[in-house]
Amino acid sequence: MLMYKESIAIDGALSLLLIFTATVCAQSFFTPQLGAQELQDEGVTVETAPVPEPSVERIVSKETIEKSVSRDLAELLQDALNLGTLSYGGYGNTASINLRGFDAQRIAFLIDGVLANSPVTGGFDFAAVAPESIESITVVEGGSDSTFNTSGALGGVVNIVTAKKQAPGLRLSGSLSNTSYLPVRFMDEDGESAPRQWADLADAQRIALSLGYGVGEHSFSGSLFANRAGNHFPFRDGNNIVRRKSGSEVWDTGITASYTRDLPYSAALTLKTNAYFAHKNIPRSGYSPDFDGQQSFSLRESLLLNAPRAFSDFWATELLMDYSFLNSVFDGDGQSLHRIQAINRWAWFAAERFVLKTGADYAFAELVNGTQTRFAIDGGVYLTAYIQPHQKFLFAPSVKAVFREESAVLVPKLGLLWRITDQLSLKNNYYRSFKHPDMEDLYWDDGVMTGNPKLKSEDGWGADAALSFQRALFTVDGSLFAQWTRDSIHWYPLGATWKPQNEGEAAFWGCKVEASAVLPIPPALKAVFTAKLSLSYQLLESRLLTHNALWEDVRRIPYTPTHTAGFALEGGWGAGFIIVSGLFESTRFADTANARELAPFFLLNLNVRQKLGALTLFGMVRNLLNVSYQTFADYPLPGLSATFGVQIQRE
Repeated sequence: MLMYKESIAIDGALSLLLIFTATVCAQSFFTPQLGAQELQDEGVTVETAPVPEPSVERIVSKETIEKSVSRDLAELLQDALNLGTLSYGGYGNTASINLRGFDAQRIAFLIDGVLANSPVTGGFDFAAVAPESIESITVVEGGSDSTFNTSGALGGVVNIVTAKKQAPGLRLSGSLSNTSYLPVRFMDEDGESAPRQWADLADAQRIALSLGYGVGEHSFSGSLFANRAGNHFPFRDGNNIVRRKSGSEVWDTGITASYTRDLPYSAALTLKTNAYFAHKNIPRSGYSPDFDGQQSFSLRESLLLNAPRAFSDFWATELLMDYSFLNSVFDGDGQSLHRIQAINRWAWFAAERFVLKTGADYAFAELVNGTQTRFAIDGGVYLTAYIQPHQKFLFAPSVKAVFREESAVLVPKLGLLWRITDQLSLKNNYYRSFKHPDMEDLYWDDGVMTGNPKLKSEDGWGADAALSFQRALFTVDGSLFAQWTRDSIHWYPLGATWKPQNEGEAAFWGCKVEASAVLPIPPALKAVFTAKLSLSYQLLESRLLTHNALWEDVRRIPYTPTHTAGFALEGGWGAGFIIVSGLFESTRFADTANARELAPFFLLNLNVRQKLGALTLFGMVRNLLNVSYQTFADYPLPGLSATFGVQIQRE
């Protein structure tokens, strides 16, 4: 682990003190007003307007989530934002997403503002969060986030909001769906021709229930889901022979419940619980019927206190306390993980054009693996100033001191926002990205794979610039980005064992463009029909500078497509809609030597929904062209699949 001298910790404390002093003195240049707040006549309730963020972020709304027929969070992010995914197979199998070239282990996933990545592996279980329980999702690209100031966000931050105050009244919703794959003749593992498996027409079922209830100062929400997924889909192997996937069956269920109580001065207290159980067959590569069995149970308990008016009209705070437990058994070996997190964030609206944000976080994790018990303690404290020397210009310097045991490091950021006109704005960010080694990297020991307690932290620098143009019926967002990382952690064979090393050094850069427009409709149809077109394109270049690789060798980072493009054409009417969408990913490499290519692919999807009173019929056909493709080497993904279901709502 990277050890920092005592003087660096002292310099960090002095830097924080200097920034605090400078920003406090700066408020004397502004007239103290409550420019970011709106007072009620009674002088009691205060609505604090959000401070504009210079970071590049995208929002997935509740409306978008409800239109989706996604079975897990990875599918939802792919459908809503055209994000590239990395998957080992069908529903419930290991999955990841890609943000500017970084996978889920280097993206910070938050649930209601609390870090949800595993402290053991750094990964995130996309199946454990049901889409029905999600109110909204905020995706911050790159390491520029100063809203949550979460450590370990090299590629970005994904904040999943599940706890929200419910409107007065009772709302109930339930859905039932079935996913089918094409029954075809295939070649089994013995090289024999096998008949069609008509059971594949009923390969997977999903049931989901949700409710919301609000009355006076109280509100309650809850959701329940359960899946049975056979994941028995046909695919073509490397010799163009039709095979049928097996050994990747999944059974899982989860429940989420939250209670919110309104408090005086617009404060609110939320208690939330989430439980998830899964039994998964982890498939081997190719068409092998062999698998490893895994069972897991997770429990999460959270307390969230939000006070937009703390002590006075000029202060706001939130307090988050979170306890999580995970017990998993993989191939007969079990481990248990306990983690406690505490986060406190403050905002001081010192003047009309000056806001100071500060906060601290602390996390304690205990891992019990057989006879071994390991601990990890992480924490940090940050300070961010939002300064507006002009009404159209925002200057946001930020710094966080990140601690782990004897080590400490400063993570600075600088964000700029310029509102050129009412429709046009420019964002610019410069930041350091930083991530501690995971517990598995440090301590894992099963005889074949051995951790390395001498690992250094992953480190790097990045910058981006984004231009946004918005009008009533047309929006365009474009961004340029670049990032460099060093000391990336990767596992390598050393004799008979595998051991992680700080061997990764890489550069990423590229651009992204997104556009959406409401299409013109003939006057005779305007009252009953709407149409919208959305387009996106990302160019992602990378250079791997590891194992004596030079810049001119042009080695790309494995599993990062250079070109990613998507579109969605939506037509809507009063009681329903139809969406035709597509996603393209170019050639990717499956190894650091760039010797093995994964073919490019294009997926075409069709989403239809029709409401009939309290009843809604929905359907989703994925991979309409029945393309054979892989996002991870030797792990085929489903061809054409059809999901049809029914939803009942009562409001």
